[in-house]
Amino acid sequence: MERLTPRGPPGHPHQREASTCWRLTVKVLEARGLGWADLLSEADPYVILQLPTAPGTKFKTKTVTNSSHPVWNETFTFLIQGEVKNILELTLYDEDTVTQDDAQFKVLYDVSEILPGRLLRKTFSLCAQGPEELDVEFLIEKMSDRPENLITNNVLVVTTFPTPVWEQEARRLREGPQNRHQGRGVGRLGGDGAFLAALGPEARELSRLDVHVVSTAVAADQDELELVLKGSYEDTQTSALGAASAFCFHYMAVQEAELSGCLRSSISSGWNSGSSAGHLTVPLRSLAMGKEVTIDVPATNASGVKLHLKAESCPEELAVHLGFDLCVEETAFLSRRKQVVAKALKQALQLDGELQEDEVPVIGIMATGGGARAMTSLYGHLLALQKLGLLDCVTYFSGISGSTWTMAHLYGDPEWSQKDLKGPISHVREHLAKSKLQAFSPECLASYHRELEQRAEQGHTTTFVDLWGLVLEFMLHGQVVDQKLSGQRAALERGQNPLPLYLSLSVKENNLQTLDFKEWVEFSPYEVGFLKYGAFVPPELFGSEFFMGRLMKRLPESRICFLEGIWSNIFSLNLLDAWYDLTSSGDTWRQHIRDKIRDLEVTPASSGTSSWPEALWMQPGTALAQTFKGFLTSRPLYQHSSNFLRGLQMHKDYCAQKDFTTWADCRPDSSPNQLTPQEPQLCLVDAGYFINTSCPAMFRPGRRLDLIISFDYSLSSPFEVLQQTELDFRARGLPFPRVEPSPEDRRQPRECHLFSDPACPDAPVLLHFPLVNASFKDHSAPGVRRGPAELSAGQIDLTGVTSPYSMFNMTYKEEDFDRLVQLSDYNVRSSQDTILQALRTVLKRRAPEARPPRVQT
Repeated sequence: MERLTPRGPPGHPHQREASTCWRLTVKVLEARGLGWADLLSEADPYVILQLPTAPGTKFKTKTVTNSSHPVWNETFTFLIQGEVKNILELTLYDEDTVTQDDAQFKVLYDVSEILPGRLLRKTFSLCAQGPEELDVEFLIEKMSDRPENLITNNVLVVTTFPTPVWEQEARRLREGPQNRHQGRGVGRLGGDGAFLAALGPEARELSRLDVHVVSTAVAADQDELELVLKGSYEDTQTSALGAASAFCFHYMAVQEAELSGCLRSSISSGWNSGSSAGHLTVPLRSLAMGKEVTIDVPATNASGVKLHLKAESCPEELAVHLGFDLCVEETAFLSRRKQVVAKALKQALQLDGELQEDEVPVIGIMATGGGARAMTSLYGHLLALQKLGLLDCVTYFSGISGSTWTMAHLYGDPEWSQKDLKGPISHVREHLAKSKLQAFSPECLASYHRELEQRAEQGHTTTFVDLWGLVLEFMLHGQVVDQKLSGQRAALERGQNPLPLYLSLSVKENNLQTLDFKEWVEFSPYEVGFLKYGAFVPPELFGSEFFMGRLMKRLPESRICFLEGIWSNIFSLNLLDAWYDLTSSGDTWRQHIRDKIRDLEVTPASSGTSSWPEALWMQPGTALAQTFKGFLTSRPLYQHSSNFLRGLQMHKDYCAQKDFTTWADCRPDSSPNQLTPQEPQLCLVDAGYFINTSCPAMFRPGRRLDLIISFDYSLSSPFEVLQQTELDFRARGLPFPRVEPSPEDRRQPRECHLFSDPACPDAPVLLHFPLVNASFKDHSAPGVRRGPAELSAGQIDLTGVTSPYSMFNMTYKEEDFDRLVQLSDYNVRSSQDTILQALRTVLKRRAPEARPPRVQT
């Protein structure tokens, strides 16, 4: 396990709680009315029980052959935490001797319905119209009076090190008899080792099992040892037997956790001798915390293989921070930036007095995606703001897809907004005009291969998206750019630039289209995290491996090009995504949002239902049906990043937390077993898969923007993306201004449109700049009409079939690049009066006399 640097990650306030563990006893009684059958007989049913919040614990009943009314009467126990959302999965299978066993049905049961100490019998209907039923009994009992220590933000929960009382008692027992006090009741538990063994596993904190292998004689065909600890971070480890070797497992200490292992032959691919010889199983509950135990490994042809086992708790600090408030670094930045913004506003608006910190409005630039078109246009928009002296009025700067290419390039220079932007623009112009065939030359391909190999050796998972990042880097810069996201903090040290916010979507890799499951992920120089879960890590640790909030394996921070590949990952689509893109319209999208709202209103979690059949999109079916579904929903060119939420669990009341429900918009949100903390890897894609906006970053608690400057690089419709954003955000309960362009503006959109909602004072004012060629075709500069010889320079084909600004074109002629930059620059500068009007409006809102009076207490 890695330790953090002395600086540590950004801080977030979170709650510490002490909560008791409980023993859940489940008795599977019987099933009735099983109509499905094999070819020549009735069903051969059995039940699998699994509780994801007790990782590594999975039970199976016996198989009852040839029966439509099987009786099991088998009992199983789980150790659970009451503050966690525990959803038990009961899956009914039909055993097949020839083919894979068929999963016939799955029931999800929220065990919070069970009252402590009271036996509860439940009958689950496996089908709404069918006769199939399953009878199960439940009992929950308190384990002990010693609680677990939990850290939670009321959405996610992580178990931490033992309570101080436990820690002191454990230390006292390990230090020896001279430090013991009488009358503690230790003897009743059978001695010190029994005390430790009894108390240790009752706490589900992260524990570490060290395994040292000593071999004095090994047969020639038994030269590997495989150890498995289900539910652990490592899961399975294999090592050649030598004079000595070592393993380490990190796991949640639960009642039924066990280490299993076997000697394997390098000659045969199966288990040793195909028998029980060489196999071992060690219940970890039997191990006394902090004490070494020696175990002989049974073997047929060899002896002298011993395992030295030692279990210890892991009190290391959390590397994942839980909280929805801004991190301390961003809060400090805001204070610095407000001084810069106050000075810029005073000059731009010709103010007489100085602005106090709480009078300074928060202004953000929101840029959409659009490939090289978005990148190029954004340079023009920023250049215009700089010319007008308004760039220093901006506090936040968000982008997705192609606009992130501009942002990443600019923030490589800590003083970029204070310098002439013509330098960076010339750099991009030069490389965008070059042929892109060189990016696929044998020399470049060999260079990509070497870097991907090095990346894999470091421990990163390499995918096609990483290759895309390297190709993109060469296309835009022609060389390796040794820049990292954490390095962009240098551009924020004095508040000299806006805070950059890059957005992506986390999606399911294999079983759902993007519209059915997507979660917003935000990247900044201070932290990377999920808006929905309130979980963040420093950018230096993004891509490293985590378990239960701890840093398990630190990997080198990725260069910025690999993140640009993620932010513009348009390759990890599945067939359903592609079909939607080809066939959908604005009305289709609006209906999708309405359907999602209706679905969420009737989810089991919100309706108070304690048990329900698993959702149809997850139900077992025939092999053919599952294959066809996988064909439609799998992402052949997936992206993989280590999941820093792995091992965290959902709080029992997570569905009632506003911070979570704000960003919850799909059926899996009501099924905690299907959410991202259960995934081993993240799959991140371009946010444009859902909606071409970077607006979610502006609505995080604590940012509270007064004015959003929207730079929209979509070509389909000047207002479509903004109206989609309004519909989506209002459905989430977020204050968004009314986007209601006039019929005239719809027919002939202007360079800039101002939207607001006087009825909702929390909604920001919005200045919208669609990518249009309105008055630019007749004017070379604001107020300067073109002469006859200049008219051709104003003719820019943005949407035609032969337009150079299509989404997938990465090569521009120099004159096409220049025209797009000039158009974007002109559209902003020609709207100076509208921008200043909006600034005065939000400044007036911030004035002391405009604020509502405080309630006297």
